[in-house]
Amino acid sequence: MGRTDVEDALNRLDILTKEENLMTVTRNLEVTHHIDDNVAVVKELTHDVQANVKVVEDVTRRIDDNVESTKDGAKSPLSVHTRTDIFSGCLSNQQWMS
Repeated sequence: MGRTDVEDALNRLDILTKEENLMTVTRNLEVTHHIDDNVAVVKELTHDVQANVKVVEDVTRRIDDNVESTKDGAKSPLSVHTRTDIFSGCLSNQQWMS
């Protein structure tokens, strides 16, 4: 093996090393772009989840308001009297049927 053969082999090794480095950088760039795309999708999904949470909060607030209204209505003497009359009427009908 002569000096030129060794120099040619080293040059070829140098070229292959540079190509390998370029391929590695290219692959890293592809992965980075893929991760960026995934982050964008996650960000969009997070925004959608946040919107859904706000809707659930609104619905829950309305349910709480309805429960409070029902409690307030149940405390009213008229509603207690009306419910008592209905319940008494049911007992009267049951007694009548037996």
